[in-house]
Amino acid sequence: MKFRFKALDRRRQPDQLDSPMLLASSRGWVAVFVVLITTVFVLIWAILGSIPQTTTVSGALAYPGGVVSVQAPVGGTLQVVDAQPEQDVKAGTTVATIKANNGKQVPVTVPADGRVVSLQSQVGQLVSPGAPLLQLEQVGADQQGLQVQLLVDAQQIPFIREGQTVTVAVPGVSPRSFGRLQGTVAEVGAFPLSGAQLSSISGSQASPASVAGADQAGGGDLIGPHLVVVQLEQDLQNPSGYVWTSQTGPPITLNSRTPVEGEIELGSISPISMLIGG
Repeated sequence: MKFRFKALDRRRQPDQLDSPMLLASSRGWVAVFVVLITTVFVLIWAILGSIPQTTTVSGALAYPGGVVSVQAPVGGTLQVVDAQPEQDVKAGTTVATIKANNGKQVPVTVPADGRVVSLQSQVGQLVSPGAPLLQLEQVGADQQGLQVQLLVDAQQIPFIREGQTVTVAVPGVSPRSFGRLQGTVAEVGAFPLSGAQLSSISGSQASPASVAGADQAGGGDLIGPHLVVVQLEQDLQNPSGYVWTSQTGPPITLNSRTPVEGEIELGSISPISMLIGG
């Protein structure tokens, strides 16, 4: 009988126009508000936020003195070469002897404390005055620690300034375990490097076309990279003697002429600019 009364009541009010309609549950409204608030914050971040842009460039560890060429003071026959690559020598040490055209024995000495990088002439070879005999990296007492010499593309130079922080990856050292070397930009080359300057840095004959960082000029000629010098931060308590992004760094000794890769920040860009290709 109770169900019959309910059925009759529904026939009298089939549309139930005076009954409130539930559009969504309270949980549904909470979800809507969460989505709206999240969307607003994402839009604000996309417009006002920034994402750092970095570039990775190649280079090498080096002493500030660079690589110099020890040249023949006179013409004649190279009789003795008393040096080998990687050999440490003191300023004034005789590294070669030339028998001059007049028969006189002329010693060849190095101008500074350093390390022999390579030999450029052989015993028995006829040499003219000024001919390169060997290359010497100057590592004298006046040189204060290692630095990093990076070869940077000309298009990236405007974004690099002195005082910027640079991190440096060293081959064979895991960045996850020991981090990266840390330093600051000490010098930014205003002009592209010439072939002679590249040779002084690399310790071998080089041309802009053969070096990473060379850029194509408007006329089709290759422009050499710019030199960016990074001064490493020293820490005598660290096994390597330098500051790393980790607490202690790896238990290694850093050597000059070691190839490295530096990471330099070039500024930042807003996320919305990345989306629209700005």
